[in-house]
Amino acid sequence: MASASTLPDFYAGNTVAYDMTFKDQNDVAIDISNDIMFMTLKHNPDDEDTDAAMQKQVAFPANANSIAGIGTFTLDSTDTSG
Repeated sequence: MASASTLPDFYAGNTVAYDMTFKDQNDVAIDISNDIMFMTLKHNPDDEDTDAAMQKQVAFPANANSIAGIGTFTLDSTDTSG
């Protein structure tokens, strides 16, 4: 399920990590082990994905955090360099 979100400000060249917890409609953690998440950053939510400022993906490992629905998505300095 995709959703829009407002990210905190960061500056070109920064490395930023976003910790996320995935839960279902009953507030139960979703096991994200071996799942791949795609992130698309746009200047305007109405922009086409092909016009996105950046797209990135992360593969969540099979570990205790992933089983608990916890994953970290990191934008490194090369991603944010502008």
